[in-house]
Amino acid sequence: MKTKSKIITERGIGLENGLAITNTAISNADADLTAVSVGAGGAKSVTLTTTDTVDAKDSDVFVGSVTAAGSQVTINAAGAIEEIAAADSDADIVANLRGLKDFSPKPWPDRFREIQANNGQIEIIKARVQQDDVIAVGAGKLGLSPNGGLNGQLQITVVNLDKALKKLDIDRMMSEGQAASTFGALDKIMPGLGNLARQSAPSLVASLGKRTVLEGKPAVALPLKFVDGAVYLGPFQVGKTPPLF
Repeated sequence: MKTKSKIITERGIGLENGLAITNTAISNADADLTAVSVGAGGAKSVTLTTTDTVDAKDSDVFVGSVTAAGSQVTINAAGAIEEIAAADSDADIVANLRGLKDFSPKPWPDRFREIQANNGQIEIIKARVQQDDVIAVGAGKLGLSPNGGLNGQLQITVVNLDKALKKLDIDRMMSEGQAASTFGALDKIMPGLGNLARQSAPSLVASLGKRTVLEGKPAVALPLKFVDGAVYLGPFQVGKTPPLF
């Protein structure tokens, strides 16, 4: 049976802020390898490889964004090398920036630093984002930590939240984060139970919200919390935003 392994390379060993800080090699045997975003820089290289002992058609490499600055990214595939098709997104966001006093031309990191120094806020009045059949709307207020990370909370309503969480690779994030010990404990009770819980992670997180309707479609309403850039749905971390300065 064909299996797949998804690699989010920003979290890979030897990578920092999406760039290789050591020569990094990632390989997958008898399965496909998916690299959503690959970056190499500082004369450090990244190598992606698949090998196959049975059927080379089962060892493809799927690649999204690839960047290399003064270095190289090498891809070796027993099967095919294919580009990940980017899904079309539509976003409409209305926001107010509070705390700005100097409106002279300057880089955005400097503006966000000024907002933080003045205890300002990023007020999301209305936001709507759609990608394929996933629709999300939200509003709320966000501040900035001394590190430039987002703090605060948005109240969001999402159509097809479970699909959105799968796109975020929520099961892997929970395996690497605070829920990892819980999954490990389940495996001790019954081998394989922890893995079953990981696979059910999107449905588990989605069940934390309130059932509602958005644009005539079934949806889930729940808070999206930011803590110094870390993003939480309920008690579960589902991502991390980069610092704004």
